[in-house]
Amino acid sequence: MIHVNEISKMLREAADALEAAIPQLEKPNEGVRLEDVRIVLIRKSTEGKREAVKDLITKYGAERLSDISPDAFVALLREAEAL
Repeated sequence: MIHVNEISKMLREAADALEAAIPQLEKPNEGVRLEDVRIVLIRKSTEGKREAVKDLITKYGAERLSDISPDAFVALLREAEAL
């Protein structure tokens, strides 16, 4: 059986692995995808910033990340990384 404390660590490791697998975002801003934003938000959530992540999604007029317009991904990603 997996303990709750282990789940947080597992999620953080998975987010780090996914982030490392994604090409660096030094490319033009049009390259930011939903998955790029999702990875950063998952990492921030596991770092104890779950409410801040929820507030950020709400700030962009959505209840879920998938409801946010791709045009907002660059700005959202920058704000998420700054949390």
